[in-house]
Amino acid sequence: MVRLIATDLDGTLLRSDGTVSGFTRKALSRARNAGIVVVLVSARGPHGVRLVAKDAGVVDGMAICSNGALVLDLACDRVLRHRPLPSEIAVEVIHALRERMPDVCFA
Repeated sequence: MVRLIATDLDGTLLRSDGTVSGFTRKALSRARNAGIVVVLVSARGPHGVRLVAKDAGVVDGMAICSNGALVLDLACDRVLRHRPLPSEIAVEVIHALRERMPDVCFA
């Protein structure tokens, strides 16, 4: 018995134009109506995931955002877990990447 569906957004749930198809929206609705928890998973931050959740009709599920650094309850729009990369480690990673790939860009 399926209890949970976890799906990536870009290149998986979303079409190439960044929208949710009607077919996908209906499938997610049927899953939720069957009691299946829908979890949106993305490298996107919470704002971007909320927009997709609204478009997909997933207003009562969960979201794992920012490459796993943040877990969001979409039903009450509450952050359940926030585990950002410590700044000291981030700086080390940036320096190591710039050393190995001088043209690297960060956004």
